[in-house]
Amino acid sequence: MKTREVFMGNSGKGSTGYMIPAIAKPLLDLKVKVIGGYEGSRDTILAMEKGQIDGTLQSWQTWMQARPTWFEGPNSYGVPMLQVGVTADPDAPKVPLLSALVDQKDKPIVALLDTIGLIGRGLAAPPGTPADYVDALRKAFNSMMADAEYRAEAQKTQLRVLPKSGEELQKAIAEAVDNADPATVERARTFLN
Repeated sequence: MKTREVFMGNSGKGSTGYMIPAIAKPLLDLKVKVIGGYEGSRDTILAMEKGQIDGTLQSWQTWMQARPTWFEGPNSYGVPMLQVGVTADPDAPKVPLLSALVDQKDKPIVALLDTIGLIGRGLAAPPGTPADYVDALRKAFNSMMADAEYRAEAQKTQLRVLPKSGEELQKAIAEAVDNADPATVERARTFLN
């Protein structure tokens, strides 16, 4: 990725498949060309399979559901390159986090990206929601996560359950987004245009 142009497919500029390679490119001095217009992960993975693109960015769960055999054995078809997130995916191979590969001065930009996976499919209430409502919603969510029937159904449908508490999410968002230096946000924005 540093010595030859690599084509990375995605569904469009608003997708993580666009944003992460577009930001990793200048931060790691990669020769990545980001190609948009695919209709989602299935279409993008198929394009990779056909040789139309060299790679794509997907969650590890998506890879394991769509093409698990790509990552098996010493001559595997797929090669995981890096991860983005506050912590490494516990089920993914041991590949570095983007935050471990960039210079110290670029870590705040990566921290903005790292919240994508953390927030991912998070639940949110509107601003100004009374604290007792937030507490009740968090308690209900935590009860659902601990419910054996819910966990069994999630496993049956191949839905990974990696819950984070509302407090953890709120803290991560505040640290990465609310406290982001405007110059950092503007620099990240220039990479995405």
